[in-house]
Amino acid sequence: STIYGSPNSGGPNISPTAFMVDRCENVYVSGWGGKANRQFSGGNVLGMPVTPDAIKPKSDASGSDFHFFVLEKNAASQLYGTFFGQNDPPAGGSPQTYGDHVDGGTSRFDSRGIIYQTMCFQSISGQPFNGTAGSWSPQNKVPVGGFSIGMLKIEMDFTGVRANLQVIMNGIPNDTVGCVPQLVDFRDIEQTSKGKLFYWDFGDGTGDTTTVQQTSHLYNLVGDYLVRLISIDSATCNIADTVYQMIHMGNNRVNPDFEAIKLPPCENLTYSFTNTSVDPSGNPFAGILLGFWNNGTFVTNSFGDPVQHTTPTHV
Repeated sequence: STIYGSPNSGGPNISPTAFMVDRCENVYVSGWGGKANRQFSGGNVLGMPVTPDAIKPKSDASGSDFHFFVLEKNAASQLYGTFFGQNDPPAGGSPQTYGDHVDGGTSRFDSRGIIYQTMCFQSISGQPFNGTAGSWSPQNKVPVGGFSIGMLKIEMDFTGVRANLQVIMNGIPNDTVGCVPQLVDFRDIEQTSKGKLFYWDFGDGTGDTTTVQQTSHLYNLVGDYLVRLISIDSATCNIADTVYQMIHMGNNRVNPDFEAIKLPPCENLTYSFTNTSVDPSGNPFAGILLGFWNNGTFVTNSFGDPVQHTTPTHV
């Protein structure tokens, strides 16, 4: 066990807003303290611990800030700590402000150690709460003295290596059924992946080792193949993560195609569609389903019979 807080405060340091334990058993806490916590007016975040990589290494003079904290498994050490919020004057200073705060239940950590935090902040002359360029509102738009909600996302980066295998066939992501000979692309699409080495097992007795998050493999035989990806980084808390994906290879390739003919007269908006797809040998098509996405209709008919459709005039 350990004590989380500062001995210099005259009351509780923070009102917690989010708590999480990740896959490496690290503990994540976010909260706020200071002037806005009127029930414990003596409490503040002054003296709360931070790390050298803190976004805001020093709290404002009033101690009215948010504090984000990550504690290593078994309370072995502090992995991260930072303040976050506006710089406003101490209690009794000028201008009088309310302090950074937020109602409970509006913030979350996800399983990857990313915090999604909301904040109530006050419009203070000379102390803007600046957002990210390209966001919906990079700066507070309310009059001076008014309040807005700020939203932020920060990856704490301590959850270890993680893998997420995606299969791509013929340029189509997440397609797991192909026809031999079939070149298949594999990617680790985990955005928070910390892998340095990637071990690929293609399920046919062959594999590959890469330092990048993608590879390719040619399948020549019909069958089902269990593909395995192991993403490794020996410097992370869990060292490796393993994921699997089953794919199927057949030999009944279909070459889909259709022919569209505009019917006269010129001002007519009706077309005739004929399926010209080549079906697999010995497996003739039983029918054809045509979809017209401009008005959401679908038509089913016997294979080879033309289908007529009138395009809406507003398209």
